[in-house]
Amino acid sequence: MKDNINNIYKLHNISNIMKANKGFIFMSLIFAFALFFVSFASAVSCGDNNIGSFTTNTNITLRQTCSNCTYVTLSSITSPSGILPVNVNMTKNGVDYSYVVNVAVSGGYFYTVFGNKDGVLSSETFCFDVLPYTKSSLLGIDLSSPFVIVMFVVIFLVACVLLFFFKKVVFAGGLFILLGFLLLFSGFNLILSLVIILGGVIALFLK
Repeated sequence: MKDNINNIYKLHNISNIMKANKGFIFMSLIFAFALFFVSFASAVSCGDNNIGSFTTNTNITLRQTCSNCTYVTLSSITSPSGILPVNVNMTKNGVDYSYVVNVAVSGGYFYTVFGNKDGVLSSETFCFDVLPYTKSSLLGIDLSSPFVIVMFVVIFLVACVLLFFFKKVVFAGGLFILLGFLLLFSGFNLILSLVIILGGVIALFLK
């Protein structure tokens, strides 16, 4: 009996601590969700030389077209971690030259090529984005879709309003957990998805 009373007392203390730190928990949730949108706002720009967006841990074909080159060399790749010298000849197929890479780090990438265009050595730089999720998600959700992004924002904001303005803790916590699992099974960043799920679980203790 005494042990049961002690356990109830401990749970009550935990609940009080969480209630006292609602602001911190709220900011943590905001931070996690902000990182979610930073991943979309960090798109690189290089005009018409942007070859598109890709996902982590997939083969990415770097391309260059040159009708009057006898060779094209991939000089370097600039990643979020720095510049990586490559200096390998790209595979030629008619006037198209290609080289396949596979990257594990999301962010903006640039690659520079050079060749003997019209007998004169010239170079060109291209760019592409690597997104922190996989398109082959368990739920078939395309995280790059504006509709999906808006849907996630609405879920997040509704959960925040329910939690901090209407004190609907159970509903808010459930929405946070739902959002976290939707992101998780959509192939989004594992850690950030788990942070949002944990935020929902913690929110339930604010009751």
